[in-house]
Amino acid sequence: MRVFVLVVLAVLALIAALAGSLSLALGIAACKSALVAFEYMELRHANRAHLVGFVVAIALLAATLALVT
Repeated sequence: MRVFVLVVLAVLALIAALAGSLSLALGIAACKSALVAFEYMELRHANRAHLVGFVVAIALLAATLALVT
């Protein structure tokens, strides 16, 4: 599973680099951080509230950065 996530992260990084849109790149970065938290930080084994809180915080951060830029 970790190899699959690593490949998905690499593909998303390539898409973000080629897109040329900052808001799209921020959205992709938010997705990547959720994948890293889910797989490598092992939030999938933690309490669901921690996972939901992390994803909501990342979404709010990405939305705020997209609005500011």
